[in-house]
Amino acid sequence: MNEEQGRDASSILRSDILGLYRLEWPSLWPAIENRLAHDPEFWVSGFTRQDASHAVRILKSVFPWEWVRRRYRDTAKRPSEVGMWDVMQADQGYPAYHLARTAIGCICKDPGWNFLITLAESCKLLKNYPKGSSLLQRIATEPGHIHQANFSGYLLKRQMLAEVEPATGSGNAKHDMAASIGDVLFDVEMKALTSSDPARQVTKEILEKCRKLPSTPRRPVVFFVLLVETSVASDHKSWPEQLNSITPDVFDHTTGVSSVVVGRMFVDSTGGPVKWSFDKFVFNRHAHHRVDEQSLRKVFEPNWQRLAYPLMPIVFSYNPTESGGENTNK
Repeated sequence: MNEEQGRDASSILRSDILGLYRLEWPSLWPAIENRLAHDPEFWVSGFTRQDASHAVRILKSVFPWEWVRRRYRDTAKRPSEVGMWDVMQADQGYPAYHLARTAIGCICKDPGWNFLITLAESCKLLKNYPKGSSLLQRIATEPGHIHQANFSGYLLKRQMLAEVEPATGSGNAKHDMAASIGDVLFDVEMKALTSSDPARQVTKEILEKCRKLPSTPRRPVVFFVLLVETSVASDHKSWPEQLNSITPDVFDHTTGVSSVVVGRMFVDSTGGPVKWSFDKFVFNRHAHHRVDEQSLRKVFEPNWQRLAYPLMPIVFSYNPTESGGENTNK
């Protein structure tokens, strides 16, 4: 592979190493740092090697090697014998797959690392933000917190994050974040959904949230629905089908949620930080509080003007087959 081919490739993998190399779990992060220092074939599109090194310093405290091993054991047939070379779907316990496959030397280029570096930058911003540290401590507990941290960092970078996990006003219930622009302030509930029927899932989530809200919320509540692809492509509806299915019917006559914003995050072929798109805005005409549409669209504004295709979702990686080869999920 020449330099131009490497630059144009979306993902590069050395799959044969799975059958040749055994690395002990405590060596996971030293191995990744060693590759950054000495392996010219490991690189992240749109980021410098120094960017990746700075990210690793943060990520290794968020996802220690014991956590990665535990994620592998959770899906293994023989948990006591599990290794980095074992079968793992990329979206099971994300980002365990990407970290282990990088450490063992398989992944040389993968958009998953663009997401990880973006996450590290968000962690750096949130660390000193009020209540940001409590969110960071929960990042590794489930993928939803990873997405919450990434989007909170996106708002904070644009000076639109008003609060992390504000109280709803009903018991101990909280929203994920509050956003502001000028004098306009609203609460945001973020839901990362992989359902093949997103409209049904959004309706269910709204009904559940409204049960935890006071009868009259203190300010508009916005649902940010992040549609995330999974490695099981057969379950996916087309993007237009997913968007078209989410209509004002998802509010189901409730009054607590003012609006639903539907979006995606991805990496385009230029690489660099994660890009956000916000493709549909749905408004609840029965809501207690109407949210200002112009302000909402400024908060939920893409961080790009032009895209370079193809667009690569968070699950874009090679998963091992029983025969030892690797298949591509896109």
